[in-house]
Amino acid sequence: MIRDILRFLFALFLAASFSFLLALRVGSATAITFSCCFLLSLFALRSFLIRLYTSTWCWMPSASRRL
Repeated sequence: MIRDILRFLFALFLAASFSFLLALRVGSATAITFSCCFLLSLFALRSFLIRLYTSTWCWMPSASRRL
């Protein structure tokens, strides 16, 4: 489940990266600011989910046998 969420966030990150490059091409300051904030929030959320996944993994060693 966490892996699916991470894949989804990666797809969103790619879309946000594309929109950031497009905003740079257009040159709109508002679009560039929005794209930067969106990229940073996705990166922070991804990092949080990875930490949550690894901490759950450390506390529940029996989960590795179920996967």
